[in-house]
Amino acid sequence: MRQIAPHVGGIIMLGFLAFASSKLPTSESSERALVAQALATADAAASVTAEVALYTGTPTPSPTPTRTPSSTPRATVTQTTAPSATATRAPTNTPQPTPLPTPSVHAINGLAFERIVVMNEAVKANVRAIYKRGAQLGRNQHAFGKLGDSTTEPPLAYIGWDAPGYKLGAYGHLSATLLQFAGSFSHSSLAVVRGMGSAGMFDEAWVKPGLCDGDAGQHGAPLGPLPCEISLYNPSLMLVRIGSNDDGSTVAFEANMRKAVQFLIDAGVVPIVGTKADRNADPENTKNAALRRIAASLQVPLWDLDLLTDTLADHGINTTDHVHLTYYFSYDFTDPVAFTRGHGLQNLSALVALDEVWRVVR
Repeated sequence: MRQIAPHVGGIIMLGFLAFASSKLPTSESSERALVAQALATADAAASVTAEVALYTGTPTPSPTPTRTPSSTPRATVTQTTAPSATATRAPTNTPQPTPLPTPSVHAINGLAFERIVVMNEAVKANVRAIYKRGAQLGRNQHAFGKLGDSTTEPPLAYIGWDAPGYKLGAYGHLSATLLQFAGSFSHSSLAVVRGMGSAGMFDEAWVKPGLCDGDAGQHGAPLGPLPCEISLYNPSLMLVRIGSNDDGSTVAFEANMRKAVQFLIDAGVVPIVGTKADRNADPENTKNAALRRIAASLQVPLWDLDLLTDTLADHGINTTDHVHLTYYFSYDFTDPVAFTRGHGLQNLSALVALDEVWRVVR
């Protein structure tokens, strides 16, 4: 832009010289007219140069005062004021996470997500605190762990979310959570052991030799499936779904489960406490009542599978053994059959629970 003023001035001067050379004076009167026209042209050139200088910032030399004949009007140039620059606010340097997709469906079998995954504001605040502590400890924010028994072991539980061919149907908003925790669904957890009850979570007898050598315990806890899984897999969240083998005292069960949940909290791992679908040796459903008390008192998320399977015939339980969930091998939630089987509801609601908790901490 600074090249414009000299260029314009040069063009005007060349025009002036051409004009002067072609109009040689033949008399005093014509000479006077020629001088007047030349002065007018020079004044116009000075005005244009001044206008260009407004835009380029180039200082315009003051013209030498010249007497102008009164009988000759000067050419006028209308000057345009340069537009002022619009002030731009400096951008903030705080990056915002990409918003998660808004759920188009908020219920499973007519039961709202808020009743399947129970979190009030106090629980959400505590979840954030636990998650923050876990981040400081270096927990893997792309991994969740699993604590359970044969009702949550592969190939029926969770693993299909890591395989091709699943269909979310109306639950497409959950795809972001599948990406966030890819690999964890099919991970073989040391804390999912067939036949294990709540008393075995800290018992090293339930860990296969060689799988968890060394001091895997944390905060003074003994070796066992749960400490080993936390030590080796390093998850940030944990699905807690155990209790089908606990056919003894509810008091002992509640003490064991409270110890496990508190262990996870102290380790910076957010526990998602799941109720169970069966009533094995517990027709009064006291074990699930204990799990609800633990989640409420320790202010952690409750994944109420028991309430959800109330929407199914026989509570979604296989009537041959009255413990295991009815089978559903596919992960096709465009298929109405998926919503009539115990494993179908467990796999979908587990994903919903992870998604709801991740929305709180991300």
